[in-house]
Amino acid sequence: MRRTGVVLSIAIVFALLSISVAAVPVFVDTETTPINSFELDPITQDVAIQTEVETIFEEKEAEPEIAESYSSSELSLTEKNYGANVEVDETSTTMTIKSYYGSPTKLQIGDEGSSAKNVVIAEGAFRNCKTLTTVDLGSFPTTKTLTIDFAAFYGCENLTTVTLPAGAVTFGGYAFYGTPWISTLRGEDSQKLAITNGVVIDGCSAKGDIVIPNTVTAIAPQAFAYNSKITSITMTTILEIPYRAFANCSNLESASLAYVKTISNSAFSKANKLTTIKDCDNLETIGELALNSCSSLTSFDTSALSNFKTVERNAFQYCTSLTEFTFPGSIRAIGIASFQGCTALKTVTFNESTNEIECQQGAFMGCKALDTMIIPTGTTVVFGAGAKLNTKLS
Repeated sequence: MRRTGVVLSIAIVFALLSISVAAVPVFVDTETTPINSFELDPITQDVAIQTEVETIFEEKEAEPEIAESYSSSELSLTEKNYGANVEVDETSTTMTIKSYYGSPTKLQIGDEGSSAKNVVIAEGAFRNCKTLTTVDLGSFPTTKTLTIDFAAFYGCENLTTVTLPAGAVTFGGYAFYGTPWISTLRGEDSQKLAITNGVVIDGCSAKGDIVIPNTVTAIAPQAFAYNSKITSITMTTILEIPYRAFANCSNLESASLAYVKTISNSAFSKANKLTTIKDCDNLETIGELALNSCSSLTSFDTSALSNFKTVERNAFQYCTSLTEFTFPGSIRAIGIASFQGCTALKTVTFNESTNEIECQQGAFMGCKALDTMIIPTGTTVVFGAGAKLNTKLS
């Protein structure tokens, strides 16, 4: 199969050893189901992360292949060649490097000017590639988007040199975990944060009270997951806490989230010593399982928030120390089972609102102490099936 037109030059340099070409699994699903089943103790942080990554890819490899795939050896574009043994998908605007086989030592992506495409290095594309030593993306055009997805270079134990473009790069979780390069980045920061392109891509070695530098604009998914040594986190320039960023941080006690608008899915899941979340005056959305099983969380004051609209499903599920919750007038939706099993929750207050508030199925199910729900006159709350099941209000 051939493709016309010049886009990006990609060079893969292979070891001088013989190369065996074998079938390579294709990873097509970029949205992973929130993982909430990994416990830190008694296993180590490294083992926990390895278990999470390998479990996800075991599930993906069991899925049927549903996207077209073809070997890059079939992709000679005029005088450019993507390099043998790299599996690539293309659209008119984006090129996705899906996987490799053989023994690559270097990945290089260059600028082909106006014909350049956006590039995605897909989930697990070079996962556990033991021969890869160099990734050179320094010439990638700043006018295009570059995404280095979940575990793209995970476990590349000889990857020592990575050159990234000056522009914005989107990083998935564990993108470079287990590489010497990430260790070098950690060593350059006093808090042991691996920071590049304005993003904290790894905080697994951080400890104590962490302050995200104001030069940082984003945190990568899973950046601090399973870190048992951080005790507090403060940030003033981050708009979103991404997927599982602080999940299973077993000694994290407080989080100051000034300017944060979104706490994404599973962001603090199973941070079971987290007692305080503060300074979140700009908060708009709390995602699925965001604070699931934060069993020490006693309060979360949203009453003064003016743009807080959504608590998604299972967001506060099993926060067994939470005693009260107040919704501001801006709230629109309280998701399925969002407070399920909050056994100490006694009082829920709705501030006056002109919006119809949807309280979905099982929202407060199993809140056994819940005996007071304050709804002002003129405020409409629509309760789904079982929203108050097994409470003192049912």
